[in-house]
Amino acid sequence: MKQVRQNGFVLVIVLSLTMLVLLLVSVTTITSVNTLQAVGAEARKIPAFYVANAGLERSMARMTFLLTSTPPAVTATTSEAGAIALAAALNSTGSGTLEGGSFVVTATAVGPKVVLASEGTSLGGGKRRVTLEVSVVLPPPLGNVKLMAPAAITTTGSAVDSGNAPIQGVAGAPVDAQKFTIACAVGLLGNCVGTGAPVTYSTTVTGTPPVEGQNVTYNVASTDPKSSITYQVTKVTTTTSPFTGLKTTTADLTAVSENALTTVQGNGKQVTQIFTPTSLTNGAILAPTTEVPSLLTYGTSSTNGSNTGDTCVTYNCNKMDIPPDQLFQTIFGVTKTTFEASLPAINKVTTDSCPNPTGSNTVQWLTLGASASANLADCPAPLAPLKPRPRVLIVDGSKLPPGSSVSIQNNNSSFFGLLYVINNKGGISMTGNGTIAGALVAETGTEANNADFKLAGTAKIGVCNNTGNHDAKICYDKPLLDSLLLDLKAQVIIPSTPVITRNANTWKEVSGN
Repeated sequence: MKQVRQNGFVLVIVLSLTMLVLLLVSVTTITSVNTLQAVGAEARKIPAFYVANAGLERSMARMTFLLTSTPPAVTATTSEAGAIALAAALNSTGSGTLEGGSFVVTATAVGPKVVLASEGTSLGGGKRRVTLEVSVVLPPPLGNVKLMAPAAITTTGSAVDSGNAPIQGVAGAPVDAQKFTIACAVGLLGNCVGTGAPVTYSTTVTGTPPVEGQNVTYNVASTDPKSSITYQVTKVTTTTSPFTGLKTTTADLTAVSENALTTVQGNGKQVTQIFTPTSLTNGAILAPTTEVPSLLTYGTSSTNGSNTGDTCVTYNCNKMDIPPDQLFQTIFGVTKTTFEASLPAINKVTTDSCPNPTGSNTVQWLTLGASASANLADCPAPLAPLKPRPRVLIVDGSKLPPGSSVSIQNNNSSFFGLLYVINNKGGISMTGNGTIAGALVAETGTEANNADFKLAGTAKIGVCNNTGNHDAKICYDKPLLDSLLLDLKAQVIIPSTPVITRNANTWKEVSGN
């Protein structure tokens, strides 16, 4: 009996040990399987992780390309608008395939930021999702809109005035009390060295510093040929030496007209002029001037109508040094493309008439249709008894067929402001017995090929207070033009190119399997 009891005890021990071994084997097997599964999942997630990060980097590179291309593919007027534009551009090209898998990047604009979320998928099906925040900052705009009409009439071609009324500039003289002396880098011919077109001279100023935007001329008598030369002050900078405390003023002077008027002959009807190109000289004494030419042309000027002699006798007529393709930017500070693109849609019209301003849109771009004409008599009713609302009106004939001539009709009407007419396909003519108070610019073609601007008709009495013998058909009105600068700055919203920056400590992994 004793032997039987011992055998039963051994059997229990053996069975127990067997079950323990089986349990250990099972646990080991399960652990091994789980480990293998985890390793496999991680093996699938690692390529997905790198693919997801590659998606972020590609999106950053894409944004950099959009902002540094020429011209920039994305511009905006606010940082928030820049973020929205960048997000939209990225979402249209936000996926890609790499050797280890594929990614999909979603860009979301959140205020002045773009949140990038990139999900990577490995070839084995693993997924990882990472995010990054990018700040969008808007620097100053691409251009600074301004209004600098250099004459009562400025034209890139020749000007022919066969009407019966003069053109009125502004008679003036150098302000001797504000004169200054310039020093400049001198070239081989002994003149100042300038750059660009129109030429700009960088000078050091001694005396009364000029003011940006002023017109300056040689401080000489009106009988001196150099009195007709005009420069615009386009930049003034004053620096103080940290060692001596002395101040140095530099001024950039841009040539409006560098032609010395050597001969003027007029008998009330015919005028003959001879011009001598004259560069700025080192040591020249200049001064601000209130004089504004009545006619400024890139070609020649002819005033052969009756009562037109005052145009170039009482006032100055000259040839300008502003190339035709630079005239618009010289006057407005930005190119035609930027100007038109920056106007709200309500400011752009296509009816061949003088458009009626609605609300605050006193800066308008009129694209001419088949009639190739605009009638200033269609301007809106006056806001005051005698004075309609001043405006900047650009009449664009650049889309007309080759050889087209643009006709501006001004029949017994009054236009107040700046009228800028473009026609690179042919000439421009203005007829009718109306008057423009402000200034007119006629851009006809290119430097090598530009047609005439032809003016005919008489003036509407009582609009331009002419200092000569007859009321003027077009008179320069500086206070009126100055008042339009605020309208330009408010309505021509110049965009700029956003700048992007990765926000520190914003990269994170948000999910993965």
